[in-house]
Amino acid sequence: MTQKTVIPLPAQILAWLPIIIGLAVLYVPSLVDLFTGIWSSDEQMHRPIVLGISLWLYRWMRTEQIAKLRQFVKIYGGLNAHN
Repeated sequence: MTQKTVIPLPAQILAWLPIIIGLAVLYVPSLVDLFTGIWSSDEQMHRPIVLGISLWLYRWMRTEQIAKLRQFVKIYGGLNAHN
């Protein structure tokens, strides 16, 4: 039987650090521009709320789909293409 190697948390964070920095470089300037520009006007102040709710709903729906898929795989053992 093989044992799984557990990577310590700081090493995991260091492995993802370039991706996190890259995403921050891409998204932070855009969000700063939106929050100080168009989203600061009275007519557009609801946009960040709509964006946040949309992201939350998307994540919630994906979580439900993943749970249903896991239940399907647990019950039926997945799909076998050879049958």
